[in-house]
Amino acid sequence: MLIGDVLALASANWPDRPAIIAGNTRRTFAELHAGALRLAGALSRLAVTGDRVAILARNVPAYVEALYGVPSAGMLLTLLNYRLHPKEWVAIMDVVGARVLLVDHEFEDAVRPFLGGAAALEHVLVIGNGETEGPQSSYEQAVAAADALSAPIAGSDDEPAWLVYTSGTTGFPKGAMITHRGIIAAARAMMLATHPREGDRYLMTFPLCHVSAFQVATHHACGVSIELMPSFDAGAFLRTVAEHRITLTSLAPTMAAFVLAHPELDRHDLSSLRRVGYGGMTMPVTTAGALVDRLGPVLVTGFGQTESTGWATVLTPQDHVRALAGEEHLLQSCGRALPLTAVRVVDETMRDTPIGEPGELVIGGDLTFSGYWNDPEATSAAITDGWLHTGDIATMDEEGFVFLRDRKKDMIVSGGQNVYSAQVEQVLHRHPAVLEAAVIGLPDAVWGETVAAVVAPRPGMTIDTTELIAMCSGELAGYKRPRLVFVVDALPRNVTGKVLKRELRARFSVENDTAKGGHAEGVTQSAGASPGR
Repeated sequence: MLIGDVLALASANWPDRPAIIAGNTRRTFAELHAGALRLAGALSRLAVTGDRVAILARNVPAYVEALYGVPSAGMLLTLLNYRLHPKEWVAIMDVVGARVLLVDHEFEDAVRPFLGGAAALEHVLVIGNGETEGPQSSYEQAVAAADALSAPIAGSDDEPAWLVYTSGTTGFPKGAMITHRGIIAAARAMMLATHPREGDRYLMTFPLCHVSAFQVATHHACGVSIELMPSFDAGAFLRTVAEHRITLTSLAPTMAAFVLAHPELDRHDLSSLRRVGYGGMTMPVTTAGALVDRLGPVLVTGFGQTESTGWATVLTPQDHVRALAGEEHLLQSCGRALPLTAVRVVDETMRDTPIGEPGELVIGGDLTFSGYWNDPEATSAAITDGWLHTGDIATMDEEGFVFLRDRKKDMIVSGGQNVYSAQVEQVLHRHPAVLEAAVIGLPDAVWGETVAAVVAPRPGMTIDTTELIAMCSGELAGYKRPRLVFVVDALPRNVTGKVLKRELRARFSVENDTAKGGHAEGVTQSAGASPGR
């Protein structure tokens, strides 16, 4: 099955049901299907099968049209992260040889001066700009004037449909090729795990420029309407859920904290919500408890990455109930394998580690990607006999629950001891003044690396760094507790809410060197006591 078949079947089954809602814009499944095929027809005039088409936009209806329409033309849709620098957009387009760019008018002025750097680019279609003359043509005009393809161009479901660049939280991004088969497999597994049903309405809070776009196929396959948020805002989220009776949505834990802290929280009826997914980081126990107290047993989470086309594990609402009823350790788990998916924890020889022993988490199943764009070396390192190497250190218990301990690149080695940053971050989140926390390793001449915490306060509160270190001393071994604490306004994150730890390491490695001779400007730093090795 191809991704275009999902929309074709939804159009046949529910032609008059809203497929997407964005402000005052509504498109039924029949209208969206017709638009996707017209887009495929328009692109067939500009490029040929196998060409790359890039898209640069927030969550707008044309984006959903492109998710289906570009692969239906037999072309590869390259998703550009709108938070990157224009030079980075163009560098990606140049690397993949994009021939067509679909760009929202919001970003047109920013990208235009750099387009000469994309050697293969021939056509630019601007979304939402009305009448346009010259080399930048109107997306709407081009689609309206095109003859629709009678059906998606037939191809193998093993061919890539989307090219999604990894988030780059620990290094520079790579282009992951997501196949038709992978998207369908991810959607099928998510449906079996979370059970969308008649009458549901899904609010898309995460950006479509990320692999979370597979949620479109997941919900459309079940006839569920999708409401688009151009970008996340806690107030707009509350209003939309209440006014449109949203039943399904997703929030990063930081987004959830902003919602719970919003001054208008009590003015809005959120009782329609029956499932709230979260990911990107572990949900602090206090945040999870506050959400369940207000919304009931609605939380669901899992683990995944771009290369696995979204989640590969799931921690169900029932698992959350267990956790909040006394098995609190389960909140540190990302759950068990999704249906039709396999997960293992292995050593360096690909042998399963004993229960409770750390190893690398690997994923098997049709939802895994086919490789990195023009990078056979990285592809070979990522896939072994069909198993996707996640680069994450994990353990598995006797029930099959997976517990992420750290990214391989984020694990801190201090004095020969492994420190898992996620464990330290869980402790830091228990402090009432801490809204966000990230733990990193900084170079240390004696210990190799020293544990450093970067924290952001809750609105209207201040963080006493000495008190915070003392709290950690009561719960963590000496080599694990932070010796340095840096207080910032907010942590740097990518579009899905993941903390960019490489940016923190780069910044505070420099500032820590400066602070050795005095106080680092703009940063509150506290040095802890002896690490107690």
